Amino acid sequence: EADGGGGGRAEDELLGGIERELKDLHEVWAALQGGWQVIEDLMDLSWSAVQPHKVRRTIEDLVVQLQKLPARVRSYEAYDRMRGMVKKCQAVTLVLADLRSEAIKDRHWRLILD
Repeated sequence: EADGGGGGRAEDELLGGIERELKDLHEVWAALQGGWQVIEDLMDLSWSAVQPHKVRRTIEDLVVQLQKLPARVRSYEAYDRMRGMVKKCQAVTLVLADLRSEAIKDRHWRLILD
């Protein structure tokens, strides 16, 4: 070996481990990217375009997609963060339904926004 110390094998193992980790991170990102896009799209909806039942269904579909991801993807913190965001979105959908209700009149909105 050129370095005379025999460190080439250890370096190869280290680089192999780093390469595997980068490959796994790429897989995690690819698996979660679509979910983040769904969340961003929901957050970008204008109030007039919000349909609570469709938002709820979209979030429920996202929960199912997350549950179907392989265990190696679910072991990363990025997955946990997305799952937490989805749970928050689920809680918000309940409030959305109430706010979009016919029972909320213009006078109520004036009180809410003031």
